[in-house]
Amino acid sequence: MVPDRDDPALAASSEGVPPGVRPSFLTIRRLMALVALAIGLALLVFFVADNFVLVQIRVFTLRIQARLAWAVIVPLVAGFGLGWLAHALHGGWQGWRRRNARG
Repeated sequence: MVPDRDDPALAASSEGVPPGVRPSFLTIRRLMALVALAIGLALLVFFVADNFVLVQIRVFTLRIQARLAWAVIVPLVAGFGLGWLAHALHGGWQGWRRRNARG
């Protein structure tokens, strides 16, 4: 049975969901994001397991021995975090639009 759009019970809802019924939390977009996250984490585990050799990291006089995978992952995560923080501190997309507005 197809719900009637003129039904007063459905009038309060913009999506055609009767009042008192919660729509599903798991949408297709969220499901795809979770699948992508799971695949990315699985690839990260394989990368760490495959690059388990010790390397020496030298910065000026500091010498650290670390696993090759962590020598790649830690700067990657730190760079992503700093980029996200800089973007957030400069007003996000609205700040970018204001700075680059033409007119």
